[in-house]
Amino acid sequence: MNRILQHPYFLFVAILVFCFPLTAWATPVKVAVLPFAIHADKDYTFLQKGIVEMLTSRLSAPGKVEVADPVATSEAMTATKGLSGDKLALMVADKLKADVAIHGSLTVLGESVSIDAKTLDVTGGRPPLTFFKQTSGMGEVI
Repeated sequence: MNRILQHPYFLFVAILVFCFPLTAWATPVKVAVLPFAIHADKDYTFLQKGIVEMLTSRLSAPGKVEVADPVATSEAMTATKGLSGDKLALMVADKLKADVAIHGSLTVLGESVSIDAKTLDVTGGRPPLTFFKQTSGMGEVI
């Protein structure tokens, strides 16, 4: 035991192990954000793109959270025709090698807007997280 403590690199290794955060070795979580379904009597396609862009910019954290490229997500979605909801989100996330999938919908009825979103752990290790918000106008959506 004394020989190990006297080794010239022992102090260096001890400092690395105890002072260097273990999270630095962790790989970032990859998130796939699917375009939200829009339910409205008018064309709100611009919101579909806006929601993806907003979530992508707000969720991205270098070294911690990596959001899948929206173009790659769209391509993965076209390859999974016939699926919808959780099954589609999980299949797209799997194709993108993502750890988490986010999908949802935006419903507009008159001046009332509701947003429903779900976050799915691809491994199934965590239960789905749901989010619901109702607003009284388009200006409050973001």
